[in-house]
Amino acid sequence: VENLDSKIHMYKDHCTKFDINKANDFLKTIKLESNQKFWSILIGGPTKEYKFTEDEIITAIKTVIQTAKSKNIKILLTTSRRTPETIEKYIENMACKYDNIAYLVLYNKNPQKVMNNYLLLSDAIFVTEDSGSMISESIYSKKPVITIRPALTKQLKIFKLFIENCIKNRYIY
Repeated sequence: VENLDSKIHMYKDHCTKFDINKANDFLKTIKLESNQKFWSILIGGPTKEYKFTEDEIITAIKTVIQTAKSKNIKILLTTSRRTPETIEKYIENMACKYDNIAYLVLYNKNPQKVMNNYLLLSDAIFVTEDSGSMISESIYSKKPVITIRPALTKQLKIFKLFIENCIKNRYIY
């Protein structure tokens, strides 16, 4: 448990010893050390308000993965139930090209509950802006949260206020 304490920063106030042990077990499962730096990428999917193109999502993912690789940072990546199969297929093919992807969950192919482990282990979290719940969970981790926004958005007023307040309060970047 002690070797993970420095990784979880302030988030440990909200975690139980069980959560921390579970994260340590997860690291052992994927054969990595807790002193490794991790970034999480959380991919949602297009909505009426957020019209992600495949190119936008893939370009964003590649950029994060390549930047992480240049800094010797491992990637923890998950899609969601709303992620289109075409994007999951592309991510699956792309994953073979990058040795810094430590763990990949293609949710529609093999759903796994990894959010808690990802948030505990990550030094930064990249999340598509279509999912208020993924953004909120990421903010709760007290780690840097960077949202990925498509070019075409028609945000509902309440969601626009949520995003603007998160940016203003420096909860997300």
